[in-house]
Parts: sequence; structure tokens; C-alpha cells
Amino acid sequence: PARMIYGQRRWRVTDTPTPLPSDGSRTPDASRGWRFQATDDDGITLVFDVFREREHWHVHRTYS
Repeated sequence: PARMIYGQRRWRVTDTPTPLPSDGSRTPDASRGWRFQATDDDGITLVFDVFREREHWHVHRTYS
């Protein structure tokens, strides 16, 4: 991922995304999910866990 829209804000990825493990697995699976840091236009930075569900990606959790 390079950028996304979340909470009506544009976020730019500001680190190297890390693949998250599949459900119940310890092996990272980039097709299933990613963890990355992103910063919005106001300079707010969060860490996001995003997962693929069918044909769409969704934010599962954010960390400040």
C-alpha cells in the first residue's frame, strides 16, 4: 500500500509495510493483511492493521 482513505482523511504510508499472519497462522501472508505506519496531511501518524476481505481491504485496528 502507498496511500489510503480512512476516517475521511488521506493517509500516506511512511514506513515499510509488514505482512500479517493469516488467521491462526504464524506465517506472514501479504495477500491477507498488512501492518504499516501512515501519516495524514495534518501530520497525525498512526499504525494500521489492514486485512483483505473478498475484493476489498478494511482497517481492522489502529494504534497511536
